[in-house]
Amino acid sequence: MKNKILLTLLLLANFISAQDLKRILVLNEGRFDFNTNQIAVPVSVGAFDVNTKQYSKLLEIDGARFASEIKIDGDSYWVAADQYLIQFDLKTNQKLKSVSIQGIRRFDFYKNMIVVSRGEYLTKLNSNIIVLDKNTLASIHEVPYNDVPYTTENIIIKNDIAYIAVNNGFEWGKEVGQIVELNLNTFAINKIIDLGANAKNPENLVLYNEKLYTVNNKNYTGSSISAIDLKANTVSTVDLPGISSLCGTSALVEDAILYQESGKSLLGKYSTNAQTAGVYKDVSVNFYGMTYDPKSQLLVASETDFVNKGIVYAFDKLDNVVYKFDASVSPGNFEFDYSVSTATKDLENIVVTVSPNPANNMLILNTEKEWSELNIINAFGQKIPVTTTDRQINISQLEQGIYIITGKTNSEIFQTQFAKQ
Repeated sequence: MKNKILLTLLLLANFISAQDLKRILVLNEGRFDFNTNQIAVPVSVGAFDVNTKQYSKLLEIDGARFASEIKIDGDSYWVAADQYLIQFDLKTNQKLKSVSIQGIRRFDFYKNMIVVSRGEYLTKLNSNIIVLDKNTLASIHEVPYNDVPYTTENIIIKNDIAYIAVNNGFEWGKEVGQIVELNLNTFAINKIIDLGANAKNPENLVLYNEKLYTVNNKNYTGSSISAIDLKANTVSTVDLPGISSLCGTSALVEDAILYQESGKSLLGKYSTNAQTAGVYKDVSVNFYGMTYDPKSQLLVASETDFVNKGIVYAFDKLDNVVYKFDASVSPGNFEFDYSVSTATKDLENIVVTVSPNPANNMLILNTEKEWSELNIINAFGQKIPVTTTDRQINISQLEQGIYIITGKTNSEIFQTQFAKQ
């Protein structure tokens, strides 16, 4: 019995931690009309508030034909859109600074630096990997073109090494498959890992248990996943069964990589332990973007018609849709905002007890406060509807177990637990 209670409390603790999630930021890539050479739907950033269950547009990025990445960093978030890297204040959405970078694809942070990958259709850039000063946005290093003469994509930074996927994806029929190891202390290229003939065109790059994994779209007639053991310096590649074109999106979810063929509704699953791949389930939707957040354990995915529609789904660990909302066109990238709003920071955390505890029918809040918001949460993280009257809570319909109560007024918050007998 004691072990069961401890397990329940651990589950509740994990849920409360997940509830720190405030917003899901959405980078909508918009629509550029190549026939008219006009921006039909602008690139925008929106936010879904997990408490109010409302989505709102935060801003539009003028002059951007498309967008490729959004990342939260401290009290700000950064967006790569067309030829711009822009920093915005996380609370006010005010533009803090920006820099023009032709062909910017992806970026990541290391200390006071930003590593940027680059690539553009029918354009030879002087450098396909650059490093910026995070404060001034001045270039502090450019990898010579002759060292990496191909366009680059995703970036993973571990310790002081940037691992950068090289795919040459803008030259049809000339795709490559490499990983550049860039030392961020010396800016020397430690080595370039050749992924092999069956692993060209790496699009996604993830890190799990000292191994890098690339999702490779080869020559767009099939896809594979490569496992790069950073200690043993080995590469192992597995073809993804049933993929006849390319993987439109993929995401690392715990110890597996979920992937989906462009235009199809079947989700595939690659096991990082067994290094095998197969069909996972049919989700009846073709996803455009897909991101997993380990802290909230939410898998966020989107669909779009690339013209008028953008819908975002958030799935829990049991594949249940917990949130669904409309965004703008082509919502392709997501970030998870755990920052505490000014209003929440100013709330005083007070102690409130309940009695009796354990209880059978009625539970009394030992406080004179009137609570504007009161929630009871079970061990699975579900909010349970109950009837409250004058600080008394009817729990007669609850199943036996451990529960969490959270409450809030305009100036105070509390959290406590009780047992239902």
